[in-house]
This record gives sequence, C-alpha cells and structure tokens, in this order.
Amino acid sequence: MSKKVFKKSKWYHKYFGLFGILFLIEMSISGIILNHKNLVASIEMPHFLTPSNYDIKNFNRSAIIDLIETDNYVYIAGKKGAYRAKKADKLNFKPLFKGLSPYTIKRKSYDLQKLKDYVFLANENGLYQITKNSDTWNRVNIGDNSIIKKIIKKDENALFILSSSNIYLLNIKNNSSKNSKFNIKKITPKRKGDKKVTAVELFFHLHDGSAWGLFGKLLFDLGGLAIIFLSISAFYIWFIPKRIKKRKGNLKKNRKHFKFFYQYHKKIGIYSLLVVVLISFTAIFMRPPFIVAITDVILPRWIYPAPINQNNWYERIENALYDKNRDKLMIQCSDYLWSWDIKNDDFSKKAYISKQKWPLFIMGATYLELDKDNNYIMGSFSGFYKFYPNKNKYESLIKIKNKKEYNRIKPLKHFMVAGAFKYNNQMYIATHLEGLKNLNGKSIKLFEQPKIMNEIKMPLWNWNFELHNGRILKFIIGKYYILLVPFSAILFFLVILSGLYDWIFIIRKK
Repeated sequence: MSKKVFKKSKWYHKYFGLFGILFLIEMSISGIILNHKNLVASIEMPHFLTPSNYDIKNFNRSAIIDLIETDNYVYIAGKKGAYRAKKADKLNFKPLFKGLSPYTIKRKSYDLQKLKDYVFLANENGLYQITKNSDTWNRVNIGDNSIIKKIIKKDENALFILSSSNIYLLNIKNNSSKNSKFNIKKITPKRKGDKKVTAVELFFHLHDGSAWGLFGKLLFDLGGLAIIFLSISAFYIWFIPKRIKKRKGNLKKNRKHFKFFYQYHKKIGIYSLLVVVLISFTAIFMRPPFIVAITDVILPRWIYPAPINQNNWYERIENALYDKNRDKLMIQCSDYLWSWDIKNDDFSKKAYISKQKWPLFIMGATYLELDKDNNYIMGSFSGFYKFYPNKNKYESLIKIKNKKEYNRIKPLKHFMVAGAFKYNNQMYIATHLEGLKNLNGKSIKLFEQPKIMNEIKMPLWNWNFELHNGRILKFIIGKYYILLVPFSAILFFLVILSGLYDWIFIIRKK
C-alpha cells in the first residue's frame, strides 16, 4: 500500500467527510423516521417549515385522483382525503373524513367506485364504503392490512378489490345479515414463470433494511445512528486540536473528549462498516440518473439476501383493469404487466406475463380504465394515452402541438397525470404540477377548491420523505435537486472506502 495514496486518501476522508456532515446527519435522521411510518403517523409539520410550492393550487399535487357522480352528489378522492358536494349546491366540496383515520397520512385515497346504493373508497388505511344518505365511512374488513390500490366494477353485484398484495371479489348480499352486507372472497392467483425479484426492489429493501423485516429496519436504524455519531465525532476530532492550539493551553477536558471521540470514531466506523456501506451504495441508485441503470433489471430470487414473502404479489400490485370482453384482469405491478384469464369466473388459472407494451412512466399507472370500444385508457407521469390491445399500439390523447414522445424515464413536465375522471361527459386530467386540465392541454377551473386542503398540515413522514429524496430543496436549488442525493451518496461511499483504506494502511504499518 502506497504512502502517497494514503496521504491523498486521508485528505479525502477528512475534508469530504467534514463537507458532508450536516447532509449526513439530516439524511440519517430522516431515514430513521421513514423506517417507522406507523409510529409517526400522528405527527404533522408546522406550515412555516413546508415550502410554498407544496401548496395545493387548482387540485394539483394529487389532490384529486378520482371523481364519481351519484344522483345527488359528486365525490372526489386524493392525497388529501375524500370530499363530497351536493349537485344542487354549486359543487361546494366539503371534507368527508368521518369514519376515516384521524391521521392525514392514513386518509390518502386512490380510487372511488359506486355499486348500487354504495360508494366505495380505496384508501391508505383499507377499504371503506358509504351509503347515499350517510355522512360516515364504514371500514370493510377484507382481512388485509395492505393499502387498497384499486376498486373495479365486475358487474351489477360485484367488485374486484385490489390491495398492494392481494385480489378479492366482493359481492353484495341480496339479503344482508346483521354481521355483514358483503361476501368477500380472496382470489389472488398464482403466477406462471420462475420466481424473480426486481433490482429496484432489492436495492430499496437493502437501503432501509426491510429485506430482513423489523430486525433489519432496527439494525439499519443503528446504522443511521452510527453515521450521526461518526459525523459529530469527525467534527470534534478536527475542531478541538485547532481550539487547543489557538488557546495555547492544555484544556484537559477537551483533550479527554478528543480521546473519546477519536477512539470511538474508529471503533464504530469498523463495527458499522457493512451496514453503512450498504446504505451509502444503494442510495446512489435511489434517484435519477442512476436508478435508470436498474429500472428494468430482473434478478433471480436466490440473489435476495433474506427470506421473501411466499405471496409473489406482495407489495407489488399498483393498478389494474377488468377487460370484460376478453375475460381478463390486467394487473400492472412493479415488476411486470400480468394478464389473468378469468373466463366464466374461473379464478383457478395462473396469471402470466403480458407481452403488451403500455406507455407508462416507471412509477406505474395513475389512471387505468376500459373505454366503450374495449381499448385501454391510461395515464401516468409520462402522459395520457389510448392503448389498442389488439394491435399492441398506443396514441396520445393530449391534443397539443409539439408534444414530446413517450418517455418511460423522464416525466412529461406539463402533463404528469396524477389522476383522471369524466365530468359532464367530458374527460379531464389532474396533473401533478399544474392541476386540472382538459385534453387540449388548457388549465381549467371546474369547481372551487376546498380551503381546508391548504390548512391540512403535511405529515412528518411525508415531509421527511421529501427531504430524504432532496425534493423539498427544489425551491432553493431548482431542477438540480434531483442530483443532490445520488452524487452526495457517491461522495459518502468514497469517504467510507477511504476511511477503510486508511485504517488498513495504519494496521499494516504497525
């Protein structure tokens, strides 16, 4: 090992480590919080700590994901919960939170569906239903604690309910009993093909320790605490000698602290090395541009370093549609697009990977429905499209000049579709950044936005999620925020490697 290389490595470890101290402490604290969503569900951030670009304007930022109409009401659902307006009341939307979780983070909703006298809500906290004359949601127990992602009408008496991990069939009883108004049957299919794992899934689960369940999360929490200690001790080791030299005294107390921090900076760095290396290396691939390198990579299941849930759908289902005329349920997942033949209500067949190439952003579909001609209408952050399953082709439904071609990796800035719906027989899209638009690309004001949407505080978990991926700093550094996490992770990874090199060099020298 070269002494010249050692000097350069020592310099890099010292000064790049000092440069990233505040960033590493912030990332470690936010990472620990993100590992315990349910534990911090009740905590919300004060408004003054949330940048103004997070304010809701014209129902942007997923404030509307879906809308449905009944005889007397219009219901909307989205990130800020569910709302309802009387048709005779000029669509003055009011919160419809009664019966839902008291916590904002648990009121996030994904889908609405009506069937007979019921309106059903797909919610972060489960499946809910409300009757036409009620103002209170009732939770429907389907035996699944996962997020409910989609509700699909099968016929006049039944719904497909899709959680993030399972599929259910809900039938309305003709003669409702005192115990339940619904028959619910789990129909999650098996899947054809070898067991696989996506590279994105692997890297994300390695990053937060969730690959090993609660034990893994707690272990990686300790890794986060180790990074905090290493950052603080690094500053102390650098600062105290300068202070002693400046004061020209012994400063015994400071020398004692220096010895402690110097000794344990090395020990904790060694003991936590493997966990910290995993955290820093996987962080490089959490955000663009490097996430592109692993987006389409599918790996054999054996490469996953821990036991995997026996349910192959576990936390992979993102959206779906029921193609009644072709007797198929199309299931869009984080790994593949799956097709499931269910002719004559035969739910025993296996689902298989579809060869259809849907024009979706890597985060998946935000809108997915069948049109009257049996074609598929789909929206995502890549735009809004009609897909022709018989031809395996698509066309954009957004009628604007100079529209960019579909890009799976780069979002379509002005048409990042967060949701879509029909109102007065017209189709509208709800874009993430600019709110409600028609298909000509023009921003419109369909109805008044409820004031409470901007009075609701951002949950602590969501705030830290925005901080952890750098997005909350966009108002300061602009579009370059997207590079903050991956390039900082590279610098941190190299700081760790240089520290390891320095330690080995000193050991060998001794």
